[in-house]
Amino acid sequence: MHSSFIYAFTIFNYLLFGTLALCIILGIGYLRKYVHPPKFYFTLIRYCLVFSFLQLILFFFYYFLSKEFDYWSQFEFWNIVESRQYRFYLLEQPLVNSLATFFISVGYSLHLQQHKMDRVYKRIILFYGLGLICFFIGSPVK
Repeated sequence: MHSSFIYAFTIFNYLLFGTLALCIILGIGYLRKYVHPPKFYFTLIRYCLVFSFLQLILFFFYYFLSKEFDYWSQFEFWNIVESRQYRFYLLEQPLVNSLATFFISVGYSLHLQQHKMDRVYKRIILFYGLGLICFFIGSPVK
């Protein structure tokens, strides 16, 4: 695989981790009554949503172009399921990354429907936190 794509994918992964962590930290700060401008926070949340979808697209490019994808043709399905390494690369990693993007999308859509600010921030912290954990678990960048 081309090394510049892997480098860009790695940098984009860290950018996503940083923006997700910043969203969670600012949300916790708001719940503790620290003041920060909501317009900046909601813009950051929107960028986080866009970054998560872009990261998912880049991940699937990485997934289909990687050497691990060739394991599908080399082994039978049950051999892949029984092997811890193959199962992680071929089954768990795409599922967890898709689940992380789903959590972030649900958190963003629920915050748009909420009118009480405390609930808005709690839902963002919850769902974006779940998305961050899933991205950490399923990230191919170690």
